[in-house]
Amino acid sequence: MFLGLSIILTFLGFTKIGSWASLFASFLTLSLLIFKNNGIRDTATMGLIVILLGAGLLAGRAGTLVIGLLIILEISIYGALETNGVLVNQFSAKNYFEDYLTLCLIIAMITALQWLVISRLKSIGVKAQKDLEERKKVQGQLEEAEARYRGLVESVPLVIYTAEPGVMGKWHFVSPQITKLTGFSPEDWVKQPGLWYSRIHPDDRDRTIQDETEALREGKMPRLEYRLLTRDEQYIWISDESYVFVDTSKLLVQGFMLDITS
Repeated sequence: MFLGLSIILTFLGFTKIGSWASLFASFLTLSLLIFKNNGIRDTATMGLIVILLGAGLLAGRAGTLVIGLLIILEISIYGALETNGVLVNQFSAKNYFEDYLTLCLIIAMITALQWLVISRLKSIGVKAQKDLEERKKVQGQLEEAEARYRGLVESVPLVIYTAEPGVMGKWHFVSPQITKLTGFSPEDWVKQPGLWYSRIHPDDRDRTIQDETEALREGKMPRLEYRLLTRDEQYIWISDESYVFVDTSKLLVQGFMLDITS
């Protein structure tokens, strides 16, 4: 009946109460079997150890301590009653004080070890939670810094970009100002590697690529000036400066473009 009640309580959401109810119900059931049958030599005694282990899982350190002490108290009471002849079973003549003491010591050791293990796991869990909170805090700071940097990039009048050098170099990033400058969106520049070269004035293409190649070979910052054809078919003069860095073994240039037509 008590076990059924504990299941109902757990099902209704009273998990803590249900856990304690199931522990006490199981303990009382096994205790009745032990007192009714063969005492500490009854197979139900092993069930008490199982309940002790379950107490740690269901009720933590408190459950371990309470159930452990109840088991030791029960064994001591049974031993006293059997020694005084109040309780008698088929093994009474073969039971000695040392048997009860040994069993009590075993239960005490299991209780102490389980209490220490749960304490250790709890401390590890607390540390893991703190580490998680710290990582979330750092992640939040990084996202905030990235948002500030992106806001700065998008607010300056320059077009900032990251790209692979050369005629067909892939563009990895370009700030939104590129749309106002050229009429092409950032997605157009990223998805079309040859767009930049194709929009340079035919008379400026060879010189621009040559200047870029020589600067990269000499380890200098490429400083380029060329005419660029916008989407509405108008040429504007561009000042293009960048520096070189390596990302995942790939040569990239990061720089800015400025309209110097005026």
